[in-house]
Amino acid sequence: MTDDNGKHDHRELPTGETAYLTKDPGSNWRVDQYERSWFDGERLIGPGGGMIVPNELQTRSVSAQDLGWQDRRFDTEDEAYAFVAEQIRAGKAPRLEAS
Repeated sequence: MTDDNGKHDHRELPTGETAYLTKDPGSNWRVDQYERSWFDGERLIGPGGGMIVPNELQTRSVSAQDLGWQDRRFDTEDEAYAFVAEQIRAGKAPRLEAS
């Protein structure tokens, strides 16, 4: 069965970042980027624990091209996600932390 439309997928990694993948038609999976998002500032919690005032959402991202990964291909999504997580854990790719 051929895949004429391609696919996109994303998953939160054990390191806390979210990785984004693409599978082009007739090709294997590739990493597009990974990112980490967080709310900046104080959280105001109302009665019952609900947030009353949303904080400013911050996002930091790293593109695969910036890391030289643009030509790497993976047979499965799991292989691609494991690669990104291992690169972050090994210090070969930046770990993104909230500032």
